[in-house]
Amino acid sequence: MAVGVVLYVLGIRHVRRSRGPRRKGLPVPVTEPIDLSVAESDKGVISAGKPRRSLGRGRTSFIAVPVVALTAGLLSGCTSDAWPQLAPTETPSPTASVIVPEGQQAPAVTKQQAERIVGEVAETVAQADEAKDADLAATRLDGALLAERKTNYTLREAIADYTMPTAVPGKPVEVVLPQAYDDWPRSFLAVVTDDEANTSSIMVLTQADPWTPYKLSYLGNLGGNTLMPELAPSYIGASQLAPDSPFLLLPPDELASAYADVLDKGDESEFAGMFDEESDLFRAGVVADRQERLDEFNQTAKETGSLTFSAAAGEFAPFAIATLESGAIVAVSIAETDTVKPTNEDAVIKVGDNQTVKTLAGADQSASGFSTTFSDQLFFYVPEKGSSEPIRLLGYSSSILKGSVL
Repeated sequence: MAVGVVLYVLGIRHVRRSRGPRRKGLPVPVTEPIDLSVAESDKGVISAGKPRRSLGRGRTSFIAVPVVALTAGLLSGCTSDAWPQLAPTETPSPTASVIVPEGQQAPAVTKQQAERIVGEVAETVAQADEAKDADLAATRLDGALLAERKTNYTLREAIADYTMPTAVPGKPVEVVLPQAYDDWPRSFLAVVTDDEANTSSIMVLTQADPWTPYKLSYLGNLGGNTLMPELAPSYIGASQLAPDSPFLLLPPDELASAYADVLDKGDESEFAGMFDEESDLFRAGVVADRQERLDEFNQTAKETGSLTFSAAAGEFAPFAIATLESGAIVAVSIAETDTVKPTNEDAVIKVGDNQTVKTLAGADQSASGFSTTFSDQLFFYVPEKGSSEPIRLLGYSSSILKGSVL
């Protein structure tokens, strides 16, 4: 700036001393105003900013000559070793563009809010588990999770060494996908990693209204090789899909019954081809467990009784939130029921040392039989309608729910 001022003064003196002929009224060649404003970005790269001033029209260009000459002269006295060595700026790698649908509403929570909510839920549920307090658990749990907790508390009251329920992980929250919705009820999906247990959990939390805290309704463990679909950033969110949405390979409210049919009929189910069997560790575990218990039962009671297995959609509503590939992550509940009946009129079914069934059913023997129901919480990736990609199981959990006399 100092050099410019000096050269400006010298230029004026030069014009006055030249006393050359001065023409008035002639048009002066003009160029477009030059925007000199700049702004400094976060990375120190100079970029164009908002216009602050422009060079005036009609300014002659003779001043530029001595400026360039002086600049060249100044640089000629410096060697390249004296110049500052500026490291090249790394070219940022391209990232996937996310197009926000027109009219989409704001995300229900920020990532920071989700982290706080998940932490509060984990803390409250831990206190409820320790005290076997179903009322306290109900302040931060809902749906299948709350029903399972109540059963666990009942069993722990009656059976001294009955195991605690799986703790709700509170941090760190690795993934947050909030529902883009301004009204209520509003929900968000989260993935939390437990470094000590070397596991990751996927969960759904919902706020029923502005006066009610978020409650955890679905919780499952992610498999070690689980491939998560592409999700929108937390600051954009995603749409929650209707239970009967026709845009998926299977509507969310039909997913549980279809998968239950696959558990019962295997490859003979009409829905078997829609699910990816290779990555489904839960289905493989259910099949193996059923066969093991059936073999054990038949060793002693094959002639006098029968053991059958069945699965059906649970009583809790599914949750579905859109992914970037036009598919959705869908959480559902399934009820698996084991039924033991006598096949001989003189036979009686006894539970023996099974304190769990005895406690829940309130009896240790029955002439009609017993049924035991397990609650499964399952998370699927469901592709868009018409896709050739199969439905993939992402995460799951299972816990006993009830037992009764037939």
